[in-house]
Amino acid sequence: MKPFIPVVLGTGREGRRSEKVAAYVLKELQSLGTVETQLIDVREYGSPFSVHDKTPDPKALPWREIAAKAHGFIIVSPEYNHGYPGELKILLDLAYDEYARKPVGLCTVSSGGFGGVRMRETLLPVLLQLGLIPRKSDVVFSNVKELFNDQEEIQDTSYSEKVKKLVTEMLSFIPQV
Repeated sequence: MKPFIPVVLGTGREGRRSEKVAAYVLKELQSLGTVETQLIDVREYGSPFSVHDKTPDPKALPWREIAAKAHGFIIVSPEYNHGYPGELKILLDLAYDEYARKPVGLCTVSSGGFGGVRMRETLLPVLLQLGLIPRKSDVVFSNVKELFNDQEEIQDTSYSEKVKKLVTEMLSFIPQV
């Protein structure tokens, strides 16, 4: 059985450029053949308001089941004003025990040259509090407007190796399944 590592698209904003990055990361994971994966879109699993992780919210249940089944997570998220999107925080707050001791990799996204690294710094304390194990080999997608062409193909092939390195590092923290 292969480890299950979902790709979480952490923004529900209209016109989100992170969607291209999430689709790319998902495709790269699938091509590796070493993990099972699926795309998790905060639009589908998040609540419009914060819900305690013990509250029986019907919209939260599918996410809790996915989080419990997952062996780790890859979060693809943009930086909004030096932080992470509120809907990502709401989604993460829908579970708690399900995250314990699972690795998490970040793919940060920005239209600018810093690639969302400030978002990473504000999200790290949240991930640690939830019991997740953030990995060091994050993938930074800078200048995302120029990174993909009109056919939504990535223009810099070095990202394939970066995603592979992240997954390899994450797998080293996952017990054999």
